[in-house]
Amino acid sequence: MIKIGKIKSLHGVKGQVLFEHQLPVDFDLDQLDAIMIELMPESYIPFFIEEINDISDTEIILKLEEYNDRNQAIEILNKSVYAPPGIEVHIDNDFEWKILIGANLEDQHHTHIGIIEDILINGKQLLLDVKSDVKEYLIPFSDDLVIDFNDKQKLLTLELADGLLDL
Repeated sequence: MIKIGKIKSLHGVKGQVLFEHQLPVDFDLDQLDAIMIELMPESYIPFFIEEINDISDTEIILKLEEYNDRNQAIEILNKSVYAPPGIEVHIDNDFEWKILIGANLEDQHHTHIGIIEDILINGKQLLLDVKSDVKEYLIPFSDDLVIDFNDKQKLLTLELADGLLDL
C-alpha cells in the first residue's frame, strides 16, 4: 500500500474531513473513487468518496459516503490514508523530510526541546509538531534552519529565533 496522506481534521457538520496529502500536483483526483484508511495497524478499510473540494496543493476537503455528520467522522481523525489497489501514485521525493518524525529536536545551543511528533503543512509553511515533557510546540521548519541532522541518533539541530519557544 502507498501512503498518500492523513486525515487532519473535521470540516463542517456533514461529515467532511480535511485530507492532507502528498499527491503530485498533476495527479488527477477524479480517478480516486475511494481511499484506504488504516483504522488499526495493518487494517486498511475502503471509504468511498462522495465529493472532493481542493483547498491547496496539499489539502482537500473530502465528503465520504460512510459519514453524514461530524460525530461519525471522528473515528478517522488523524488516521493514515493510502491509495486504493489499482491506482498508481508516485509520491514526490520532497516528502523525505518525514524521516524527522520521532527524532529529538535541539536548538543551536544544544538545548533539548522535545520529540518531533508530526510535520504539518500550513499553506506552504512546514511546522514541526514537537512535544516535550511539559509543553507542545509548533515550530516553523525549513532547510535553511537546519544546522545538523544525525540520522543514527535521530537528532535534529535547528537555528531557532530567540523567544520562539516562549510563545
